[in-house]
Amino acid sequence: MNYRQLNDLIDPDVVADADRPLAHDPENPDDAYLIGEGGKTVAGPPGADKHSPGRGSPRSWVLPVSILLVVLAAGLTIWNASRFIKGPPPPPEPTPVEAKQALYLGVMKIESYRRSHGVTPDTMMESGLAAGSGYTYTRVDSAHYVLVFENGAARQTYDSSIPIKGTFGSPKEMLSMGTPGGIE
Repeated sequence: MNYRQLNDLIDPDVVADADRPLAHDPENPDDAYLIGEGGKTVAGPPGADKHSPGRGSPRSWVLPVSILLVVLAAGLTIWNASRFIKGPPPPPEPTPVEAKQALYLGVMKIESYRRSHGVTPDTMMESGLAAGSGYTYTRVDSAHYVLVFENGAARQTYDSSIPIKGTFGSPKEMLSMGTPGGIE
């Protein structure tokens, strides 16, 4: 039997070194095979038997993992497609505090318009409040209006005949309402 380099299996024209002993080379454990008669591989280097096909190759986990990944990818794709078809979830309904704060911000926009133009706006869109945003604006006359914010069960109303501080309090109190500790 000859001890032949691994490249002998690839290139049979390489002549084996007859002086080389059959001992295992610890520096290069995977570069040689023990070749039997007729050039057949009898055994690999010592320690190579731990990955023999009978005991389970190091790649025996590839097929189950790939199947699991394909199933996972298909499941996630179906889940994403169903969420896309349903559309986004509805936003949560505002609390009474949030509704009051939203009404306060709407009143501030209308009051800003009134200060800059001298009269209340004819429509809420002139003041910068978008249609469909939950506000209902009613102009009573050039100095008086009623603004309602309604979103789900939360409904708040403001009548401009009552002073803003009487309805909402100070701006600092209004904007810190409902937050733990308030605004510092």
